[in-house]
Amino acid sequence: MIVLGLIMTAQTGCFYEALDRIPLGLAVAIEFMGPLALALVSSRRLMDAVFVAVAATGIVLLTPIVGGDLDPVGLAWSRGSGLGRACFIVASKRLGKALKDGVGLALAMSVAALVMFPFTGPATLSVLAGDLSLLVSVLALALFSGAVPFLFEFLALKRMTMTTFGILIAIEPVTADLIGVIALADVLSLRGWIAVAVITVAALGATVLEHRNKDATPQIS
Repeated sequence: MIVLGLIMTAQTGCFYEALDRIPLGLAVAIEFMGPLALALVSSRRLMDAVFVAVAATGIVLLTPIVGGDLDPVGLAWSRGSGLGRACFIVASKRLGKALKDGVGLALAMSVAALVMFPFTGPATLSVLAGDLSLLVSVLALALFSGAVPFLFEFLALKRMTMTTFGILIAIEPVTADLIGVIALADVLSLRGWIAVAVITVAALGATVLEHRNKDATPQIS
C-alpha cells in the first residue's frame, strides 16, 4: 500500500514536470511506452507480442512530429513517468490480490496525498483561500483525472493479465483524441485516424485473445 502510494506520487510528479518542458503529445507517447514495455516483458505468447507492437506503432503515429531540439530533462521526466506507469500496474496487481474492491487504492492514494502535501499543500491552500471559486474545479479535476481513472484501472487489473492491460491502456490517448473531435471540434489528421484504427485493432485483438484463453482454461469444481 505504501509502495503504491509512493509510485503514484512519483509517476504523477514526473508527468507534470515533463509537461512543463516538452510537448503534451510527446510526453504522453513516452509515458505509455512504459505499460507497453511491461506488456511485452510479461507476455508468454507470440500474439501478445504482436499486439504490443501494433499498439506501440499506433502510439508513435499519434505523436506529433516535433522539430528542433527537445529538452533532455523533459524527456527524462517523461521516461520516469513511463516507468512509474509500469510500476503502478505491477503494484496494483499485487495489492488487488491482498485487499478487496478499491480499499487498497484508497489507502494508497491517502499515502500519496500525505507525501505530496508538504511540497504542494501550503501553496495550494493559499491559492484557494484567495479564490474559493476554484475549489469546484480543483475537486472535479481531482475526481475525474485522478480518483476515478485510477480506481477503474485498479479494478481492471484484478480481472486481467498485465499484458492485456498494458495493451488496452493504449486506448486512453485514442479516447482523448476522439473526445477532442466530438466535444472540442478538433481536427484529426489522416495519420491520427490511422493511429486510432491501429490501436483499436490491437486492443480488440488482445481482449479476444484473453477471453479465449479464459474459456480454454479448465475449471475445477
